[in-house]
Amino acid sequence: MRADIPSDVLAGLQDEHRPLIEDYGSAFKAYLSPPDVDGSSEDLLEIFTEAHVGSYPLDRQHVLEHTTEYTEFRIRIDEVAAEYAFGDGVIEIDTDRIWDLVAENLDDIVELDGKYHLFEK
Repeated sequence: MRADIPSDVLAGLQDEHRPLIEDYGSAFKAYLSPPDVDGSSEDLLEIFTEAHVGSYPLDRQHVLEHTTEYTEFRIRIDEVAAEYAFGDGVIEIDTDRIWDLVAENLDDIVELDGKYHLFEK
């Protein structure tokens, strides 16, 4: 949350956020964690629900399988490898590069409470 919020206002916001954290869990806490989030916004819940892409286990491949066409890519690559009788591992997906592309297209990926929480720009 923004650092320029006075401490007395911040204490009041924490009370306001408590029910939202109870309702939305660690995803809402994760949303509040970047320093550019305005936790005092009147539209905070609406902004959060629009921005939250999802929360996933701390497994990058799992995130890629659920947020990209990774599984389809894997199937098509396996089909090409079988068609041309390539051995296992000849054609590989650079999952690190795909992760970087996903991260570039999101506003934040926050790791909190054993999960990745993804937020759109």
